[in-house]
Amino acid sequence: MIKFEESNNVRLEYSPLNAPSQQEYAVAKRFLKQNGTMDPCYVMSHARDGGSLLRDEYRWLIYNLTKALQTDVIVYKNGKEYGFRDLCEPYCELNTAFLAFLKLYQPEITDTYTYPAIDLFGTRAFIGNNVYGIKLQPDSDILDSFTTAVMPFYLVADYEDTDVMIEWMHKAIEVFEDPEYSTLLKTGITGDNLVSFEVRRMGTETAPLLFGSIAAMIVFVVAFSFRSKFLRLD
Repeated sequence: MIKFEESNNVRLEYSPLNAPSQQEYAVAKRFLKQNGTMDPCYVMSHARDGGSLLRDEYRWLIYNLTKALQTDVIVYKNGKEYGFRDLCEPYCELNTAFLAFLKLYQPEITDTYTYPAIDLFGTRAFIGNNVYGIKLQPDSDILDSFTTAVMPFYLVADYEDTDVMIEWMHKAIEVFEDPEYSTLLKTGITGDNLVSFEVRRMGTETAPLLFGSIAAMIVFVVAFSFRSKFLRLD
């Protein structure tokens, strides 16, 4: 067990080699020209009362939370400082259109809240990957409400530095669990490296219990195998 080499990648090792997800991931890696280790992590947020995130207070909370994750989350390793901008290249602008939508939304100008794309200074900006639980106005593409926001954060690092990604995600959790955001929003995060970390942590914490339960079972079997009268076959 000490010399056993762990391979723990939830995207690759927990699905068949010929699974469609494996092929899709390989295509995505080629398309994105991935260098080093890329961890596409996603932050998902919705209102605690289940209402629309287009309400002004909630819309600005989502905007400020996304900006805080991009600028305020800092981790340190070997005396070096890592922020989102140090880990995101070349995928730093994935949330730009969504942030513009949150900032420029004006109820009186319908072009600022159409779905799945908005008019952004004459350019169509796609927000379909960011807003879910949508309701459209009858027979139109005008967004009436949405209940869930998803913000992708693609982190990139050298193969030896995946722990930097995990630490960044843990720091991100501290940000959106701050009362400033958690009072009105319920937010979570997922990513390949974070899930692998949790699988490894749970395995490490439960291993002593497994060995203890096996030892207890052996003691139980041996103890209750003794009989006061032995079975005799005549």
